[in-house]
Amino acid sequence: MKKFIPSILIMLLINCTIVAQPVLEEEIADLRERILKSDKKIIHNRKSKKVATWNKRADLFIEAAQITTEHLKFGMENVFSNNINSSNMKTVIALKGEPDSKKKIEGSELEKWTYEYIELIVCGNYLSDCLIIKSIVDKPLINAYNSILQAIELDKKNKYVNKIKTKQKIKLLKHLLVQKSFALYKQEKYVDSFDYLEKTIVLDKYPKLDSLTGIKTIDIYYYAAHFALQAVINNKNENYFEKIDEYYTYCIDNRHEKSGICCANLARSKFLQDKDTEGLEILLDAEKKYHENFEIILSLLNYYHENTKNYETMQAYADKAIELKPDNVLLYFVKADICSKIFYISENENDFKDAVEIYNIGFEKSKKEKNTIDAHFSLGQLYYFNALLIYDKAQDLPITNQDDEYEQIIKQYEDNLKLALSEMEKVYELKPKDVSAMNYLLLIYKKLKLYNQMDIMQLQITIYELENKK
Repeated sequence: MKKFIPSILIMLLINCTIVAQPVLEEEIADLRERILKSDKKIIHNRKSKKVATWNKRADLFIEAAQITTEHLKFGMENVFSNNINSSNMKTVIALKGEPDSKKKIEGSELEKWTYEYIELIVCGNYLSDCLIIKSIVDKPLINAYNSILQAIELDKKNKYVNKIKTKQKIKLLKHLLVQKSFALYKQEKYVDSFDYLEKTIVLDKYPKLDSLTGIKTIDIYYYAAHFALQAVINNKNENYFEKIDEYYTYCIDNRHEKSGICCANLARSKFLQDKDTEGLEILLDAEKKYHENFEIILSLLNYYHENTKNYETMQAYADKAIELKPDNVLLYFVKADICSKIFYISENENDFKDAVEIYNIGFEKSKKEKNTIDAHFSLGQLYYFNALLIYDKAQDLPITNQDDEYEQIIKQYEDNLKLALSEMEKVYELKPKDVSAMNYLLLIYKKLKLYNQMDIMQLQITIYELENKK
């Protein structure tokens, strides 16, 4: 008999693969039927007032939220850790059958397997992530949440909420809400991701989230504030400002490990509300507590850079930011921009050289050429402005000194124009439709008497204007 065991196991596995989807459809149909019965009970005058009615309804919707991913282990079991516990794809096929389609994800070794209700991200022979693309009923977790709250409201003696099974159910629901929230955030659905996560805060007293797979209450507040801020920035949803301020303040008051980031984002919320004085006060107070925090220093640098002409303060914060993050290329370009603005005011040659030097440090550190387009444009402007200053200097020479000295100055003028030309051509190469770069190139070609190139560029500008004419 022993020699037949492997064959029996193979047959069971094959059978499981063949019947996986029909069995699932039967389970879904049965669950939908039970939910319909529950729908009738909650509008029944007597049954709708029973805790048991709403408790069972919560069970049904929690089951509905999990039925299509049942038995699958994927992604991060705990959204705040990197411990991967993934299913083997043979197990997945045995459970779910063959997918409706398989597609390679461009630029990676991952594959996307699509079923009727779920989408799986496959890495080699293992399941990396799972996305529910179609719920068997509308918003099952929201319905489960509302059902539990209704049961709690009807439970006047607090017997229901203190039961072990109720506490376990609420723990599970909070875990599912957190997972759903993070899945929505990855899809850039910021309003929905915040709404789901905030529900875990409402449920937090029944019991604390800390007891659930390592998720801390304070982390939920942190991410809820962050998701709400993204909803404001990306969806223009200004109704969330109060929640952003409340949740970030909670994290700061309770010394979250990312309190510095909380202060920076709280200040950003104030700036978005046009409360600049309040926002700046938050940042300056935070700087005293977290003087080595990069986010706070960067926020102060951005504030002074965008709202003032206090270049000395800007430079100080730029230097501090570079000290904290020496490999951040954009910081060098920000500092170079500050030095350029100082030069435009002072017209001092040393300020010009400082700006050029810092731009070049940024270019040396940059690995992605496309990220440097704006910096090349700004450096081109800098060379062009310096060329004009040099030309004015040549025109101011006394008539008696307009021989060798004049020729030397004109050579410097032309050299700076050629450097400006080189930078603008890089911009035009990387971004052919940049009309500002095109106009600079037209001017520089004319000043350098490169008339063929000037005519070609004039034609390109004319074509661009015709294409974009309203």
